[in-house]
Amino acid sequence: MADASRTLAALRKAADPLAALKELYAKDPQAVLDARDHCGGATPLARALGIADDRAVRRMFTPGPRQAEVIAGAQTELEERVAAILRRSRNAHHSYESLSEALDRSVSSVRIAVEGLRAQGVAIAIDDDRVSLPTTPQRRETLHIDLCDEVTEVAVVSDTHLGHREAAEGFLAWCYEHFAERGIETVLHCGDLTEGPGERGYNGHSNAVWHSCQTWQGLEEYVVENYPCVDGITTYAIASSKSHCGWEYNASGIDMLSNIANGRHGLSARTDIVYRGHDITDVELGGVKFRLFHPDGGKAYALSYKLQKFVEAMPGGSKPDVFLVGHYHSYCTVRVRNVHAIMVPGMQYNSDLFVRNYIEPVVGALILRIQTDAEGSLRSMTVEDLADYYVPEGQR
Repeated sequence: MADASRTLAALRKAADPLAALKELYAKDPQAVLDARDHCGGATPLARALGIADDRAVRRMFTPGPRQAEVIAGAQTELEERVAAILRRSRNAHHSYESLSEALDRSVSSVRIAVEGLRAQGVAIAIDDDRVSLPTTPQRRETLHIDLCDEVTEVAVVSDTHLGHREAAEGFLAWCYEHFAERGIETVLHCGDLTEGPGERGYNGHSNAVWHSCQTWQGLEEYVVENYPCVDGITTYAIASSKSHCGWEYNASGIDMLSNIANGRHGLSARTDIVYRGHDITDVELGGVKFRLFHPDGGKAYALSYKLQKFVEAMPGGSKPDVFLVGHYHSYCTVRVRNVHAIMVPGMQYNSDLFVRNYIEPVVGALILRIQTDAEGSLRSMTVEDLADYYVPEGQR
């Protein structure tokens, strides 16, 4: 990550960052791939370098005709054999030379196969010219976003579960339209943007998911087409490493939300979505630090209890100003150790899983009105709760 930071710093100093990026990609493609992964995709990389035409950056990582042919079929057998080795030894680091010997193929063909798998959405990590398929959560360093106004509004959503039959898609679309009317440009998403493919997860999960969303490919296509896309609004989202998207990630190494945000072979990128890794991330808006968190496990008897314990466990000096917690499909806000801790409502109506586990889903979204001082530090915050009391047909 330190090397990627240095690469980004050097590219920012260039008179023409796009030309410098293309030149570096021709000389040292791995350095550029590391920088891209460090930022969370091609579009975030363009933003980090101040390149207005993000399509030019995305095209750098789009397979050309010959490479697309390799991805589509000519190297399918080799790609499957490479993937099989990586999946058998999750987290083990393999050199290209060792894979070449094990597969009895040239190093260059193995490199092409690895990039082909990455283009297809397999979350292969490359570090110091060694490849692995990690089960450990993929996380990003703090993202800094400039804020020019002393008063601004930020929207927060969580647990939208697209692909599930009870996802509150109509209310979610209304919320994004409302955000646009309010002039809100930033939406923070606290995890479980998708339901996860029907073929993964708990027994009977396939019955709760739309027919077109039974596989990870079908679900990705569904989300790209159906998650709200409003001009001027960017959504910063995390995924769970344990459930829903995490089911597929742990089974096959497919990082679905990364594919949705950044694109893959056969799937257009949703450039309005910025993927921020698994489970937890920090986003700084001006001088205000937001921490997005998606835990696992059930909620406590008292809604505020887990929020309090999470904040109490934070080391001094590393605490955020605002702590946003998804997963629980409930709403609660407390202030602990000068941290505004908020349990964010979900976007899913009552499902069979909720009924079996005695869970009452709270459906809603939040708008945070942030006021900062001249130095950018948080002075005050108000929380507006956009509640949805709609009860779907058949649940009344």
